[in-house]
Amino acid sequence: MLTVVAGYQKAAEFEGVLSYFGKDAYLKSTWEEYRATFKGELK
Repeated sequence: MLTVVAGYQKAAEFEGVLSYFGKDAYLKSTWEEYRATFKGELK
């Protein structure tokens, strides 16, 4: 397990978390850096 994400999140909010780990972005940048540039597809 890489980390724990506590609590309920709406799909559009959780999309960034899934993308961060699914695309291995956590190996290259911090969550804060990734979140600042992430553009989701869900609304």
